[in-house]
Amino acid sequence: MKKTISVQRDERDELMARLADSMPGYRAGLLAVARAAVDELNAGVMACDDAAVELATGRYQAATWKLNGGTFFGCQADQDAAGCVIDRLCSAAPGDVPCWGQAGQFLIEVEGLRALVDFGGGIGVMGCHFAFNAVDLDSPFISETGYRSNFDRLRGGMTVDDVAATIFAAILKEKQPKMIEPESRDRLASYVLPDWTAGLVPPPRREPATVDVPKGFAQVDVVLPAHRAFIVRKWAADAQAKIKAARGC
Repeated sequence: MKKTISVQRDERDELMARLADSMPGYRAGLLAVARAAVDELNAGVMACDDAAVELATGRYQAATWKLNGGTFFGCQADQDAAGCVIDRLCSAAPGDVPCWGQAGQFLIEVEGLRALVDFGGGIGVMGCHFAFNAVDLDSPFISETGYRSNFDRLRGGMTVDDVAATIFAAILKEKQPKMIEPESRDRLASYVLPDWTAGLVPPPRREPATVDVPKGFAQVDVVLPAHRAFIVRKWAADAQAKIKAARGC
């Protein structure tokens, strides 16, 4: 078994050496090659061109291999390692839907349910991981924990967000949406969403299930006519601001 693994490693290194031979020998040039490979991979997936996908994947890996000194060993060791540097450079901007081959974080909405999607990382078939996180904690979700992990594949002719929405809808149909359990909702409410979500409309609803009512305040559940509910919501918002000020938030 060890001999087989060694042979496979040698064959892979030979392939990487051939692909890297025509690549620049300096850092900026290799980073540019890797970024171009992402565009080539995405174009190949959208065109259902398996050969283009395979070539782009190899070029991306070869750029990593060459930047790492002609080896994959330690290429993901830390944030300054070659693989991490390249993956970071090639990632999508926060909030933008990534191309195939990019890591990224974006929003989807399916049947009125919003999810923050973490996609990637890594290039190629093994980089198709979708992590779904609940945005509105008082709404049903595809899991009672407010989180669902899903490994998938490159899907020709479909964008990353289209695939994410398709997966989410399929889980909804199969499992039926569930309210987030109180313990998970309390935990998730303490997490701060990324800055790019600040402009979401409507704003994310992140209130915990367990309400800590400070001294001097009272929690009231009430059903009112629509024309009177506005003022009560205003009072609730004012109360929240006072509670935060009292806690020094």
